[in-house]
Amino acid sequence: IPSAQEVGLLLAERFRRQTLSFSSVANLPGDGYKTACEWYGALGVANLTDSQELLDALVTKFDPLKGDFINAMTGGDAHVDRYIFGMVPLEIYLQTGDESYLSLGTVTADTQQTTNQTRDAIDDMFMMTGLQLEAYRATGDQKYIDFMSAIMVDYLAAQQPNGLFFHNVTQARVHWGRGNWWFAAGMAEIMRDLPTTAGDYSTIEAGYKRMMEGLLAYQGDNGLWYQVLDMPDDPSNWEESSGSAMYTYAMVAGVRRGVLDAEVYVPVIEAAWAGLQSRISAQGDVSGICVGTWYKSTPQEYM
Repeated sequence: IPSAQEVGLLLAERFRRQTLSFSSVANLPGDGYKTACEWYGALGVANLTDSQELLDALVTKFDPLKGDFINAMTGGDAHVDRYIFGMVPLEIYLQTGDESYLSLGTVTADTQQTTNQTRDAIDDMFMMTGLQLEAYRATGDQKYIDFMSAIMVDYLAAQQPNGLFFHNVTQARVHWGRGNWWFAAGMAEIMRDLPTTAGDYSTIEAGYKRMMEGLLAYQGDNGLWYQVLDMPDDPSNWEESSGSAMYTYAMVAGVRRGVLDAEVYVPVIEAAWAGLQSRISAQGDVSGICVGTWYKSTPQEYM
């Protein structure tokens, strides 16, 4: 059985070899957030494994995008799925100390604060959080974490009694699995850094714990969670790997911070990890991933 480190390196190396589908941020595709998240994850693997070679390769991969990054990013659609790309140069700065990458991310984060990019879609709670938290980590400027925690509190008002979220409370009252994981991962990110003394801390921690508790009820027999979380018995439903991976991450983050009970959550994490390993091939290909989607009116459309 491969270790977590081996799996991480396998996936990161797969991304390292992958040719980008765009040559400039100006022609960043609508699903460019997927590339941004993969880059961020691969950089994290390089850091956690002390792999200078991998880090160098990932930085070199980014460098052709540097020249027009700010103009292309801030001059394009003011949309969370685009702006999330700003977390990549910020993570490069955090790991290399090269200040030529810093402003690429901070200008993007600052511009997001001056353009209303909230959509009341639960996806926002990673897309915005990922960028703003990286800007906070890179600069230590409290404005980034204050901005993001206030928005997260607004979005937490839509949390349902079972701890989960609809994709959108008016247009898509479905507990879409990956949509919920965007929220779970965003809360995991903010829980890494939000001071307990912050005014919004108790609200965010409570919402995070309610969501993690809610997810316990819906973990499948194979350790994974379903495309529509609360309908595991529907024959059209299926176990989805990208959401399951991020629920696992969100639970790990809570156990490490000490806000989740290790005795309860570690067995859940281990079962999920075993299920995820069955979805990753020896070449680093991952199966069982849903497509990105906008609002759907019925659970069956998500399935």
